[in-house]
Amino acid sequence: MINPTTKCGVLNDWDLSYYRPFPDGNGQVVGGERTGTLPFMALDLLTDKAWKGNVQRLYRHDLEGFIWILPWVFLQFEGTKRINCRLAGWETGDFRKCTMEKRGLFSELDEKSIPTAEWTAEWELAVQLLYWLQVEEGLRGLDRKAPLLSPKDVFNRFYDVLCKAQQCYPPLEKLMHELKLTPIE
Repeated sequence: MINPTTKCGVLNDWDLSYYRPFPDGNGQVVGGERTGTLPFMALDLLTDKAWKGNVQRLYRHDLEGFIWILPWVFLQFEGTKRINCRLAGWETGDFRKCTMEKRGLFSELDEKSIPTAEWTAEWELAVQLLYWLQVEEGLRGLDRKAPLLSPKDVFNRFYDVLCKAQQCYPPLEKLMHELKLTPIE
């Protein structure tokens, strides 16, 4: 979708979400519905707790879902044709197996994960973003009592990693400029 005012692209998937206001006046999209496509769901949503509807949906879950699309495409597709099924384990329909398979990709990033010819230049960007997911998960695990990061803070951390990733994928700088991507004040 294109925002008619800013002429910038907008990515959204609100078809199965709902809004619930909290007593303090803030509102959040909440868990409770198992929506999403397993291969692209955030790891936090591929747990027993989440599957029972006991995990609040957060902005970072959507961002992580977007990042999981990158290895899916870069490792398996040439154009619109799927040329191999290297990540078929993500498609099992079993959230536990999907989680194990996705976590297994982290251990293969430097060794076995070779993108298809079409995506060789972009693969290092995906690797940087996957490592970022791993670091962010580790930071949440180290301080389990810390308050959740706001969507603004999550985005700004993502923006920082994109800026660093420009070194390994120079076209990203132009893309970020064209999208008018800047940190949120």
